[in-house]
Amino acid sequence: MRITAQLIEARSDVHLWAENYDRNLDDIFAIQTDVAQRIVEALRVQLSPREKARIAERPTESVEAYQWFLRGRYFLAKRTEEALRLGIEQFRKAVEEDPSFAQAWAGIADGYALLPSYSPAPAAEASAEVRSAAEHALALDPGLGEAHAALGMAAQNLWQTAEADREFRRAIQLSPGYATAHHWYGVFLSTLGRHDEAIAELLRALELDPLSLPVHNGLGTAYGFAGRTDDAIQTYRKVLEMDPGYVVGHLNLAETFDALDRCEEATEEWSAVSKVQPQRMPSDVVAELRSGYETGGGRGYWKAWLAALRSREGFHDQPFYMAIACAKLDRVDEAFEWLDRLVAARDPIAPQISGHPSFDAIRSDPRYEVLLRRINLA
Repeated sequence: MRITAQLIEARSDVHLWAENYDRNLDDIFAIQTDVAQRIVEALRVQLSPREKARIAERPTESVEAYQWFLRGRYFLAKRTEEALRLGIEQFRKAVEEDPSFAQAWAGIADGYALLPSYSPAPAAEASAEVRSAAEHALALDPGLGEAHAALGMAAQNLWQTAEADREFRRAIQLSPGYATAHHWYGVFLSTLGRHDEAIAELLRALELDPLSLPVHNGLGTAYGFAGRTDDAIQTYRKVLEMDPGYVVGHLNLAETFDALDRCEEATEEWSAVSKVQPQRMPSDVVAELRSGYETGGGRGYWKAWLAALRSREGFHDQPFYMAIACAKLDRVDEAFEWLDRLVAARDPIAPQISGHPSFDAIRSDPRYEVLLRRINLA
């Protein structure tokens, strides 16, 4: 294995340090430690004893377990139900290989923390799995911020707002360089209406992991919740420039266009979703949306959405999007009936009610504030 590492001062483009490594894969952790120490020396940074110890630590003595771990991270970044379950499977193989691998246990917790947002998995059952895996991780490494971040996401899925906030802040305190903690905390803050803080957290996550598609996507969500829909669209488009097949980027761009009643552009994005995940957006629904818009404009488009949702059980976050379609058609009582069903079912998507731009037209209704109180967001 050959690795070339370079440290470059971005403003001046001056090379501060460079090194080539020709090693066996078994030396990967020694290389990581050496690179980190050389960068610290080049930057003339003073580390605390704890930070020095962290640099020298090996997450596992098993290269095979580490490879399973990296595969797990790869699948988690795809953000589909199938990929999340594959990721959990990779992490489980990692802990089978090395039961003391704390980060792999945290990876299992991450997978289950994300699952309710991308599948029908009940939040309560997934959260129990999160807690079990996170407790394993923290028993092995009490300073592992990754485990606290997963516990924060699980608490958010259960609408336990105070606990979620506490766990996210603890994760960042323990692991300030962990981009996912800043990412998840930022999206959480968006649901609370703390938009400036949310965007700051997500921009920090991007500084730490500038190529992360989920982090870019989260920033788009935060911009949308803050009413900065042009910035949201620009961010989602950047995601799709990085990976045109990233289905979540198309989906969020479609929903943003829907919120703005830019129905023709929304239909094109729904078509892109259909090509990648036809089970989530069947091609015949795309045709119905297109036909509805062509024959009836915006109202025709939303009537087509309503018909598609009513005729297909469990299709596309049904109660949530039924509420959106009814709100768009000025059927406000029906919109609140669907939102009430969403909250009664304790759906993890419910906190999005707080800032989703599609609900701007009904936000002044007193029933809206009641819903927010029921999900601990008011």
